[in-house]
Amino acid sequence: HFVRNLTSEPEAYDKTPPVLNTTPIVGPKGQEIAPEIEPTSEENEVSHDVLYKDETRSILMDGVQDITNTMVEDFQLNDLILMILETMFRGFCFNCIMFCMMDPKRTRVQARFGFGKDVDKLIENFGFRVQKSSDLFNVAVSQAQDFLIDDSNAPTIKAQVPEWYRKTVNAPSFLIYPIFVDKVCLGLFYADKENEGPPIP
Repeated sequence: HFVRNLTSEPEAYDKTPPVLNTTPIVGPKGQEIAPEIEPTSEENEVSHDVLYKDETRSILMDGVQDITNTMVEDFQLNDLILMILETMFRGFCFNCIMFCMMDPKRTRVQARFGFGKDVDKLIENFGFRVQKSSDLFNVAVSQAQDFLIDDSNAPTIKAQVPEWYRKTVNAPSFLIYPIFVDKVCLGLFYADKENEGPPIP
């Protein structure tokens, strides 16, 4: 997973821009292309695709790291979560994204905030009881495990998608990211898309 499970003390996030790699590119016939020479259209397309994937993954990593770091400071949780949700919603073009919170008794996880299609209705109905179960959501909050599902009807994953989710959302692709601080689950991020395929490019 490219986002680590947050089960340890958060580290300060280094926002220094990465150093660009200026190593010459080796062309398809073994010829080196100097950094100042424009690559062919095909090479340019591949390069942009790789950069886009790296950028979108960095957005998610930054968001999860920011909320973890801020949780140990004086802050307005609602404002922070809404800011991160909106960043992720727009950055990844999700159909819907929500933050679900663990209740004080640690017996239920319920949606609290979100963006997207019919999100107000979804927030009311999106939640589950915390119990010993092999379904994806309970595994996420009990084992600090994140999931990226590109086909919720695939034979290898279908049995782990709970019935309440099928009745409430039943998106073909979605992701689950539990939020842990000091090895305690505070809740999770949920996001989905309307089509099959990786929820994050």
